[in-house]
Amino acid sequence: MPPTLPAFKAATEKLIRRFESDRDHYLSKGYSEAQSRVDFITPFFKPSGWDVENEAGLPHHSREVLVEAAEDIGGRPDYNSCLLATLWHSPFESASPPS
Repeated sequence: MPPTLPAFKAATEKLIRRFESDRDHYLSKGYSEAQSRVDFITPFFKPSGWDVENEAGLPHHSREVLVEAAEDIGGRPDYNSCLLATLWHSPFESASPPS
């Protein structure tokens, strides 16, 4: 099913409520980047229509999103949208622990 604005809005509001319910924990140094990807980042992108988990079963070169793709520009983006790469030069998203 294609993404809809109401579905995206509802999913985003759910993530906000989840964050607000345990804000101190999510902002603590003990909350890892990897866990933030599982708890918030992937669930944020999925209702947008991004196939972050490759549910379509596409081969590596045809996937919409590559997770933890190494780049020559230095650093490692956490999400590389191959789909958006055709529209924008740098379609990378990076997860970072709270500062």
